[in-house]
Amino acid sequence: MGVFVLFTKGLDAQSPQVQTLNPSQDNSLFEDPNGALSNGQGIYLFSGKTNQPLLRRALFKFDIAGSIPSNATITGVSLELFMDLTIAGNTPMSLHALNSSWGEGASDAPGQEGTGTAAASGDVTWLHRFFPGSNWVNPGGDFQSSADATLNVGSLGPYTWSSPAMLNRVQSWFSNPSINHGWILIGDESTNPTAKRFSSRENPNMNQRPKLVVSYTVPCIPPSLPTFSYNNAPICSGDSVPVQVNGALNSAGHWALYSGSCGGQLIDTSQQGSFFVAPSQTTTYFVRGEGGCITPGACANFTVQVNPTDNPAFAYASAAFCINASDPTPQVSGTSGGSFSIQPPSMAIQTNTGQLDLSSGQAGTVYQILYTSPGPACPDTFSQFISLHPTFATLRFDTICQGDSLFFGNQFYSQQGTFVQNFTSQKGCDSVVTMELTMHPSQNLMVQDTLCTGDTLVYGNQNLTSQGQYLISLQNQFGCDSILQITLQEWPVFNNSLNLDMCQGDSTFFNGQWLQQAGVYPENLSSVRGCDSTTILSLNLLPVFLQNQTNDICLGDSLLFGGQYLSNSGQYIDTLSAITGCDSVIQLNLTVLNAFSTQDTAAVCQGDSLFFGNQFLTQTGNYSYLFQTLGGCDSLVDLSFSVFPNPQRFDTLQICAGDSLLFQGNYLNAAGDYQAVLPSAQGCDSTVFLRLDLIPISQTLDSMAICSGDSISFGGQFIQQAGTYVNNLQGSSGCDSVITLVLSLNPTYVTADTVSFCSGDSVVYGNLTISQGGMYTVPLSSQQGCDSLVDLMALEVQVDTSIALSGSTLVAQAQFADYQWIQCDAGNLPVAGAQGQSFTPTATGSYAAVVTQNTCVDTTSCIFVEVLGVEAFALQKWAYPVPASSHIRVYSELKGAMVLLNAHGREVAHWEHSSGWQTLNLPKLPAGIYVLLGPNGIRQSLPIVAP
Repeated sequence: MGVFVLFTKGLDAQSPQVQTLNPSQDNSLFEDPNGALSNGQGIYLFSGKTNQPLLRRALFKFDIAGSIPSNATITGVSLELFMDLTIAGNTPMSLHALNSSWGEGASDAPGQEGTGTAAASGDVTWLHRFFPGSNWVNPGGDFQSSADATLNVGSLGPYTWSSPAMLNRVQSWFSNPSINHGWILIGDESTNPTAKRFSSRENPNMNQRPKLVVSYTVPCIPPSLPTFSYNNAPICSGDSVPVQVNGALNSAGHWALYSGSCGGQLIDTSQQGSFFVAPSQTTTYFVRGEGGCITPGACANFTVQVNPTDNPAFAYASAAFCINASDPTPQVSGTSGGSFSIQPPSMAIQTNTGQLDLSSGQAGTVYQILYTSPGPACPDTFSQFISLHPTFATLRFDTICQGDSLFFGNQFYSQQGTFVQNFTSQKGCDSVVTMELTMHPSQNLMVQDTLCTGDTLVYGNQNLTSQGQYLISLQNQFGCDSILQITLQEWPVFNNSLNLDMCQGDSTFFNGQWLQQAGVYPENLSSVRGCDSTTILSLNLLPVFLQNQTNDICLGDSLLFGGQYLSNSGQYIDTLSAITGCDSVIQLNLTVLNAFSTQDTAAVCQGDSLFFGNQFLTQTGNYSYLFQTLGGCDSLVDLSFSVFPNPQRFDTLQICAGDSLLFQGNYLNAAGDYQAVLPSAQGCDSTVFLRLDLIPISQTLDSMAICSGDSISFGGQFIQQAGTYVNNLQGSSGCDSVITLVLSLNPTYVTADTVSFCSGDSVVYGNLTISQGGMYTVPLSSQQGCDSLVDLMALEVQVDTSIALSGSTLVAQAQFADYQWIQCDAGNLPVAGAQGQSFTPTATGSYAAVVTQNTCVDTTSCIFVEVLGVEAFALQKWAYPVPASSHIRVYSELKGAMVLLNAHGREVAHWEHSSGWQTLNLPKLPAGIYVLLGPNGIRQSLPIVAP
C-alpha cells in the first residue's frame, strides 16, 4: 500500500482543528443473574473475564455533537484508555457500538472496585439499561456484532484505539446525535482470567482519564471589511478615544490594530474589536482580521485628529522671599494672556500678572503658583514653587554685676538700660533683638564670732578652727562678689574623772539616773561660756557571796548549824559579813534519812546465779541480809529465791527440692542441721534441734522442630507455635518430675512473584515451564523439607508493532519503548539518526521500525511512503539547522509572512520576514514535525527537537 504526500501552493480551504473529549458518562457491567451491581461514580472501569469466572464490560459515551462545530468535517478519531491493573498478559480488546441508551447513577464501589456495588437508581447493570426499570434486550448489553476497532492490551500504561470504522462511526454520531450511545469495550471472554482495569472519567489523575481525540476541519470564511464607531471630533494630545470595530471575524481569530500601514506597527489585538487609542498627534490607524485559517483579511483605516497644545512658562526672580521684601512679578514666556492662581490661597496674587503680596503670606509656607494658558482648544498649565521666610523680633533679658560688661551685637555694655541690635537670619531675612540689661551691686560685711576649743566654723568654702581675723569671698543672691571680714575668739573645754565602789545589789544616783551595773558613765555639762564640761564616773561592783550546802543525817541524829542543833529535814540560812563589808550568805538543805525493812522475790534459769548480800545464790530458798543505804543508814532485805530449768527438743523433716520450710521466721530450702532458741513460759531458754533432708526433683530437657502448620502433642495438648513448654508430673516420692520441651518451627512459604517473557518464548520456574501468561501456583520444598508455594503472575510481553502515518510522518504506536527505523527496500538497513517514535522519510521508499519494549524486540510492518518534491522558496530558500531547537536561520528574496504550523495545521508561530537572511526565534514547542510556510504559501517540513 502506498501513501502519497503532496504539498500545494496557497492556503487550505479548510481549517484543521483537534478536540480532546472526556466521556459524558461511563460505567461497568458486572455479570450478575440479579442485575443488581454497578459502579457509576467509581474511579475504575473493568473489562474481561475474572478467575470466578465472571464477565466484565466497560461502557463509554462522548458528546460529539455538543463539542464539535456543526459545519465541521471529522477527519480522524482515536480513543485513549489507561490500563492500571491486569491479571493477564496480551489480550485482544474490542470496541463495539452500543445500540441502546444506558445510564450512570450514584453507585460507588469500595476498595479496588472489582466486584462493583449495589446499583443506584438510573445505573446500568448486566440486565438493566436504567436500574431498576428499562432492560437490555440481551443481558450484558445490546451492541453491534462487528467491532469498530480491536487492540491487544498487555502491560500497564496507555492504549489507543483508532480505525476507519471508528472514524465513520463518530461521523455518523455527529450527523445524527440521537443514535450516539457510545461504545462497549469487550475483552477476551473465551478463557479466564483476562480481566483488566482502566481509569474512569472520575479518576483523580486527569491524565489517565479516557480521552477521545477528534480531528476535524471547518470551512475557512474570510473576515469582512471592518467599519468603525468612534467620536471623530479633534482631541488634545494624550486624550483617549474608544474605538469599536464593526464586522464579522468569521474564521479569523482576532482583529489587529496597526499604525503607519496595514501590517506596520502592531498596537493591539482584540477578539471583540474594542480598542482605545491615545495619539499625541493626528494619526491614521489600520485594522484587519487575522489568525485562524485566514491570514490576513482585508484592511480598513480611520484617522484621529489631534489639536496642538499650548506651551506656557514663567519664572520669578527667586525661589524664596522674605515676608517683608518687595512684591515680585514673574516673567512670562511661551503663550501669554493666561491667568495665575496660588495654593494654598493664604497669600494674595494678581491673577493677570502673577504679582505676589508677600506681606499677606504665612511665613514658613511653600506656595505653588499655577499659570493656565488661554487655549483655545487644548490649554496647558505651568507651575512653580515659592518659599516664604519669616522676619524675627526678639526681646531678651540680661544681668551683670557692678564693674562687669556684656558683649551684645557688635559692642560691650557696662551700664544697665535697653539696647537694640539688627541681625540677619539663616534664610537672609531681618532679625531685630532688644536687650533689657540690669546691673547688680557687690557688698562688704564685718562679723564677730566665737568657738569652743576643738570645734570648727564653716564660712563660705573655709573651715575655721582657731581664734583670729579672716577675710572670706562669697556670692550674694544675684551671684555678685561679697567680702566678709570675721573676728574669731576661742573658749576652753573642761574634763573631770570620778571612781566609785558599790556592793552588788545596791544602787547610786548619777547624771539624773540610778546606777546598779558596773561601767563608765559620762555626764556632759555646759560652762558659763557655753562650752562642754565633762565628768566621767567609773563604777565598780563588789561581790555578795551565796553558798549552798546539803547534808544528810540518819533518823535520830542531829547537826550543828548557825549556833543551833538541827534534827529535822528542811532549808536553813546563816548570814555573815565579808572583808569588803558586803554580805556572805550560807544556805543549808538538810535531809533526815529513814532505816528500811524490805521483802523481795527473785528467780534465775538453771545454770545462772544471783549475788545477794555477800554470796552467790544458785539453789531455790529464802534468804535475809542487813544492808546499809547510800546515806549510811541500816536497811534489812528478806529474799524469796527460785531456780527454773532449760528444756530441749530434737526433730527430723523432709521436703521436695525447690520447696521451702518456715522455721523460726526463716524459710529453709537447703538440707542441713538447724537449731533455734526459744523462751520458755518462765523466760528461760528452750532449744529446738532440726535435721532437714531434701528429696530431689527429676528434670528432663528435650528439643524438636516441626513444619509451620503442623502440630505435636505435649502435656495433654497439641502445640503449633514455636516456644519453650514445661510439663510437670508427680514422682513416686510425691515430688515434681519436670519435662522441658524447646519447640521450633521450620517455615512454609507462600509468596507472590512475577515473571515476564516475550510472546512466543517460554520461561522455566521451579519444575514448571510457562509459555502463556496467567496466574500459576508453583509448589517448592524448603531446605527443612517444608512446603513452599509461589503464586506466580506470568506476564507475556507483546511488542506493539502497530504503526500510523500522519502526513508524511510515520509514528510507531508502542509506548515507553526504544525505536530504530529501517528502510525495508534497502536490505533493512538502519536509517542513521532515526531513533525517535516518529520518523519523516526524506526519500520515497518502504520503512519500518524495530521496536524494543520491555526487553522484547519486534519489527513493525513496512509502510511505503512516496515523497513528492517540495518547492523551494522563490529564487532561493534555505532554512537551517535541521532539525531545529531554539531558532532557525532563513533566506528569502521575497518579503512577507513566515508561519509555523503544527501537525494538526494549527498556527503556533508567526513572523514578518524582510528580504535576505533573517534569524527566527522559535517559541517553546513539543518535539515533532512542523510545517514552515513562506511567502506565496511555499511550504517546508521542519523537524523540531527539545532544546
